[in-house]
This record gives sequence, C-alpha cells and structure tokens, in this order.
Amino acid sequence: MDSATHIDRVEHHVWTVLYGKVSYADLQEMVTRLIKEDVLAFEQLYDLRSATPAFAAEDLTMIALRMKAITAKTPCGNIAVVVEGEWMSELMRMLQSLLEGSCVLRPFWTIEAAQHWLGWNLGPGPEAILATAA
Repeated sequence: MDSATHIDRVEHHVWTVLYGKVSYADLQEMVTRLIKEDVLAFEQLYDLRSATPAFAAEDLTMIALRMKAITAKTPCGNIAVVVEGEWMSELMRMLQSLLEGSCVLRPFWTIEAAQHWLGWNLGPGPEAILATAA
C-alpha cells in the first residue's frame, strides 16, 4: 500500500489518500500511526477510491475491537471514508456498524460530501493538499 497523509494540527484534521492493495497489516499500522502522532481525536478523512482491499471482512472485526479498546481511553474523532465500488462501500458500512459506540465512521461517494459532513471547508481536493505536503 502507498499512502499520503496531511495532518493539520491547527484545524485538527487528518487527510489520508490510500493507493494500491491495503492489507490487514496496513490497517493496523494506520491505527498505530494515529496513536503515535497523537491525532486519534482529530477528524479524519480517508480517500480509498484508489485502494483495493487485500484483507478479509473478518479482519475488520479485529480492527474494530482494537479501536474500541483504544477509544475507551482516548476519544476518536469523526471518520469520513470516500469509497468507489460496491465491495469497498460494503466493507466500510460493515466497519461503521462494528465501530458503533466508539467511533463515528461514515462512507461517502465523493470528497465534497465527506468534507461537508465533517464541516470542512478546504476548497481544493486531496491531491492538491497532499501534493504540497509531500
């Protein structure tokens, strides 16, 4: 998996674009990074439109259990996930259900809808923002 992440510590935003095959280990690493960077409570936007799941649906249960254990001590910000395709959408709806009560996650079809739900007014898309962060 390749990814690009922009962390805005002023606005408390995390914006990540994922590319290629995303494995269970990649998901675990993303959670670990949020904790290390101390940004778990920030609002998060993930663009998965160029990502392909390389994990089993059952792996989402393990991720959700880990997130629930972590968020029992540390709050989690709202999470917007932009997806493409029915399978990725279904996986994110499953994760949304599994995280209920610990994190609020919502899948979206467009960046604009995700930004609107998060209350972000960032203007340009993730490519422009992340290109300046790289």
